[in-house]
Amino acid sequence: MVSPSNLLPKMFRNLGFASLAVLVSKVTQLLLFVLIARWLGAEGLGQYTYALSVVLLAGVLSDLGITQYLVSQVAATGEKSDWYLKHTFTLRLGLSISGLILVFLLGLFLNLSPESRILLYLLGVGQFLVNVTLGWRWIFQAKQKLQYETLLILIFGLVYSLSGLAFLSWQKKIIWIGLSYSFAGLAFFLVCYGIIRTRFTRVTQKFDFSAWRKILSGALPITLSIIFMSVYLNFDTILLTGFQGERASGLYNASNRIIQQTRLIPALLGPVFLPALSQLAAFDPAGLSTLLKRGLFYLFTLLLPVVVLVSFAADKIIFLLYGAGFSASAVVLQLQIWSALFMVLYMFVFNALMAEKRFQSLAILTGSGAVVNIALNLILIPQLSIKAPALALFSSEFLVLAGTIWVLQKQFGLGLGFLGKLLAAPSGAGLIMVSCWVFFSGWNWVILAILSSAVYFLALVLLKGIPTEEWRIWRGLLRLEKKSSWLEAKSET
Repeated sequence: MVSPSNLLPKMFRNLGFASLAVLVSKVTQLLLFVLIARWLGAEGLGQYTYALSVVLLAGVLSDLGITQYLVSQVAATGEKSDWYLKHTFTLRLGLSISGLILVFLLGLFLNLSPESRILLYLLGVGQFLVNVTLGWRWIFQAKQKLQYETLLILIFGLVYSLSGLAFLSWQKKIIWIGLSYSFAGLAFFLVCYGIIRTRFTRVTQKFDFSAWRKILSGALPITLSIIFMSVYLNFDTILLTGFQGERASGLYNASNRIIQQTRLIPALLGPVFLPALSQLAAFDPAGLSTLLKRGLFYLFTLLLPVVVLVSFAADKIIFLLYGAGFSASAVVLQLQIWSALFMVLYMFVFNALMAEKRFQSLAILTGSGAVVNIALNLILIPQLSIKAPALALFSSEFLVLAGTIWVLQKQFGLGLGFLGKLLAAPSGAGLIMVSCWVFFSGWNWVILAILSSAVYFLALVLLKGIPTEEWRIWRGLLRLEKKSSWLEAKSET
């Protein structure tokens, strides 16, 4: 087990590994997505996003919360990692095969064109290969060996994006995107297999139904949360396509894909923080509370100016990326960027709840969000088209965030008043940033974005949003000193 004094530097090294991988991988994938929109239009984009949403929704069968359960179990003490590794791959293989069969059955029953059906099958095969590797991948997070996770993310993103760009340049047909996704899944699987064989203890895979039952029963409390999250992050696209067609899905997801880059932050932070939070939950509850406070503060502080900029410049961003044909996506982007902020904040708290094994709270929160999201989509889509899923997502994310604040007060003693005090300085700096944007609204939007961002961080410094002692901590981290000042801090900044 890593000692508490070394947790923070290790987390930042892991965060650096993961950030590099996500940056390179997602920038290239965003480029591919933009070119799909420009070359194939809103309808082609709708075909792709609809098929991918179906595949991801079916793919929840291969997860069921197993990864989060194993990481939280092994990371705290390091015990039984070989036992879990021995039995998890075969379990994942069976679950992934079930998910793939479901995709092929849906392809037969859904009202799809022949081209869309082939696309669905190819995406399903690629996702199947990715899902199977989850039987091994969790060990990288549990052991905090995120350099291997970084390599996998890079391999998948680059193979998918570069092969997709090459195929589309040759023939502008959407099925080639499915083929590139399958190639990326195969590369992902082979690289993960090679890492396990060469860098970890060689483990014989076993088919043991009693072991599978033990793992599934342990993960069961997380299962509902995973299902609910998957439903209300993918089902809106499926409902929108069913009611309004593939073009509407394309217009909606032109914005949604931009927002997904922000939503990757929880996926990035989970592997970094969950092992550390699990250790703190077991051995240093006060350190867990302190890390939770500072994490919420810095996430809100760093994301708020991004949210403000996107809110004001949504129409410019959509036009820059996709052209005039996607102008209707701007209002969707304005709503979704606030939804993304809510999600990043509560997902960070979710990691702490997983570390403390508060799985029932997770299920209640995510279940409430899923019910509200689906109900609002069913009611609003016929009247509001692409605005409806954006409004539904905003409402459900706000509801989950409000519930998370209640859990913070009950579980960690961090009430609304304390959180208001914690986030007061960045909120004040955000209001000054908004005033700056409105006052200089006639300027070029790029120059105005740079100016208003500078004003935000200057206001944050003047408002003493970041205490003097924390600047010393950051300087120490940059010099790679083994400090634990966050974890040992007693003040409630």
